[in-house]
Amino acid sequence: MFPGVLFRKFYFSGQFGNQFEQGNLLERFLWSLFLSLVCLSSVSLLFFILGYFWNLHPLENINYDKISSIFQNLARNEFPKSFTDKIEFRSFLILIFIIYFISASLGYIIHIVIRTLAFDRFSIFKFKNNWHYLSQAYKENGVNRKIGDVYTTLVDVLVKNNTKDELYQGILNNFILDKEDKLENIVLSKAYKFVSIEKSENESKIDDINESINNGENLFTLHRNYTNKIVYKKSIDGNLLVLPKDNIININFTYVKTSNKVKYWKTRFFGLLTISYLLIIVMLVILPFLEIKVLYFNSLWKKFAFSATTFLVLSIIINLIEDLLKIKIAKNATSLKDKIFIIILFSTPYLWIFNLITGIYTVLLFFIILFILIAIQNNDKKT
Repeated sequence: MFPGVLFRKFYFSGQFGNQFEQGNLLERFLWSLFLSLVCLSSVSLLFFILGYFWNLHPLENINYDKISSIFQNLARNEFPKSFTDKIEFRSFLILIFIIYFISASLGYIIHIVIRTLAFDRFSIFKFKNNWHYLSQAYKENGVNRKIGDVYTTLVDVLVKNNTKDELYQGILNNFILDKEDKLENIVLSKAYKFVSIEKSENESKIDDINESINNGENLFTLHRNYTNKIVYKKSIDGNLLVLPKDNIININFTYVKTSNKVKYWKTRFFGLLTISYLLIIVMLVILPFLEIKVLYFNSLWKKFAFSATTFLVLSIIINLIEDLLKIKIAKNATSLKDKIFIIILFSTPYLWIFNLITGIYTVLLFFIILFILIAIQNNDKKT
């Protein structure tokens, strides 16, 4: 049961934590039982794969009969005999830890996958937090967002305050919900309060506010100047403004696009590739000086050839990826077709290194590909 409970606890994490206790007791019991079987099956599959493909048996002294015997003894309120053996007891604790760790990890990973790939737009994966979906820039809310678009949600909240209504605006920070996912409080950051002043009745007050604006005090900003009145936005001190549901009349959401992170993630991805490329270069420099018991690296010449060839090929591939990601736009850049031919050209030494053809035929093939590349470039210049 507990693996299923752990799975559900980590699956319903963050702002969806209230759903951990959703449903009646029988429903939660059945879900926990089913998910426990899934988690235990995943652990069994993991041990099977380790044993079948890599001949790894991390817990050889633990088997089905011993586990069954342990639980039978515990059910009879007896101390299991296996626990008197230190090795078996330690193996049992390790097994329990692995089961619990994988159960929690599966729940959290599936939660991340569903949220990241937006699978919760399908009803079967949708969480029961309607306020979350209302507050985000989804297609259902009339927003045509593209991949990588980042939106900020602005909220206008009309609040009943004694004899008059007041309007607040700010960036949505959070919703505070009760156990039934009903709104308790709405939390805003960088909040403003709209202040409406009649021109005919409060000229001196208007003058004071305008003077404050001119002095750069950043307390008031002009929102709208009407014929009979002026509406200002008054900055509210503090980091967060909490508005309780009892005073809220209505809420208006505005989704504002602030940036697009596609270029940012492209740059990050290329940075990781560059780091990997540099590490590989270091390994290639060291390779010729290592004693490697591999048939293809039985001579110093082949080691040097492999290092040099791999360096050239990887350098061109990195440059090709940089062009495809459009991270840096270079003038007079080599075309994609030419770069592919160059990669093939500099890869020909691999045929000799891995004993596919002799050295003479490798050199001959190199020049044939080189002549083809020159002919293609000359033809492109003519056209």
